[in-house]
Amino acid sequence: MPEVVPAGGTAAFRSGQSRSPVSEEQEGASSFSSAAFRFGVANLAEKVQRRITRMLTAPESWRIGYRRLGGPSILETASVPETGYTWLPDDGRRFLADPFLIEHRGRTWLFCEEFPYATQTGIISVCEIGADGLAGPMRPVLETGTHLSYPYIFAQGDEIWMIPESSAARDVVLYRATDFPFCWQAERKLLDGIAVADATPIMHEERLWLFASLIDQPGGSSWDALGLFHAPNLFGDFTAHPLNPVLIDAASARPAGRMYRQGSNLMRLSQDCRARYGAATTVAVIDRLDPEGYAQTVTHRIAPPPIWKAAGLHTIDVGGGFEAIDVISRRPPVS
Repeated sequence: MPEVVPAGGTAAFRSGQSRSPVSEEQEGASSFSSAAFRFGVANLAEKVQRRITRMLTAPESWRIGYRRLGGPSILETASVPETGYTWLPDDGRRFLADPFLIEHRGRTWLFCEEFPYATQTGIISVCEIGADGLAGPMRPVLETGTHLSYPYIFAQGDEIWMIPESSAARDVVLYRATDFPFCWQAERKLLDGIAVADATPIMHEERLWLFASLIDQPGGSSWDALGLFHAPNLFGDFTAHPLNPVLIDAASARPAGRMYRQGSNLMRLSQDCRARYGAATTVAVIDRLDPEGYAQTVTHRIAPPPIWKAAGLHTIDVGGGFEAIDVISRRPPVS
């Protein structure tokens, strides 16, 4: 073994300081104990440094999970199962949020917001969920230079359309797939000169309605004021509801995914932002939706299971035989 010099040992002796004579056995024991102590301190320091590094490089971020549906979705049960989800990989350089699913020609695709930390600007990306339930590589499909998120995707006629959030540009733009799923062309602006978040369309009583969170409200935020806009169809002129904002409520204003029908009821997903942005998803029955009025009744709240230690869940979608959600946490939830 190489010679180990204990702190304050030989170096101190050579500098003229006195010390008591010791035997060779005592000298060796002292050297070994000192070396072990220094090793322990160094090992503890390394562990602390690794923990600090993990905390700095793995910040709280949004993550997307999905599962194959062999039974009811969480929209039907109002409860998130603790296990069964596959979580898209997180390389620490970006987060993924706002999942939307679509089946096209027998294949299932998951669209989402991809937010690289380096650019601080969201883009729209997509991956395929194969027949084996495994997700393919994530690929960017739409970048505009301004922040994009919430890629609401849907089929109408023979075309596939997408309405991503572009509130930073103060517009709502309709895109058409020219070569699905990777190539998109801007077709028209549905709204212009107004900042709204998470525009969500629904056809109701021969009118196309656009639900969105109003960002420009004085003294408000981007999640507590609901605005409505309507048009005869996707290519008609949209009119703002005269009562905008039709709802002011941090618990159920901002959209959280695709609207759907449950029996004769029109159901709406929204974010519960009372505790924090995107803390949970609320489900409401729409009681009234017409050019003169709006009313809804919240029926239940969907939150991540406590075992996940996740701080929020703010988008839910179902399509192609799968269910997708996003949660915010420092690490992937249990699977």
